[in-house]
Amino acid sequence: MNSFYPWLILLAPFASATVITLFTLRSKSLSSAISIAAVLGSFVCSCFLFAQPQTTVPELVWIDITPIFRVPLGLTFDQLSRTMGVLVSGVGALIHIY
Repeated sequence: MNSFYPWLILLAPFASATVITLFTLRSKSLSSAISIAAVLGSFVCSCFLFAQPQTTVPELVWIDITPIFRVPLGLTFDQLSRTMGVLVSGVGALIHIY
């Protein structure tokens, strides 16, 4: 489960924006609850990653033409990016709650 957190941090706000745009645009209270839940989930996952000593994230292959061309999609989490992840998602969560 540890390697799933970085992708969840990145994709939870995007998924909530997609759900809000497609399904709950007219209900302001439901839209705001979905948005706040996604950003708080992203913040909690950032805190879990910040507490981990080492995080390995599996890379996904976006384009794979084996002998000629290969484009991997991966994330790197060093100590600075973990700190910035907690800071940015925390401030974003406070902004959404306000």
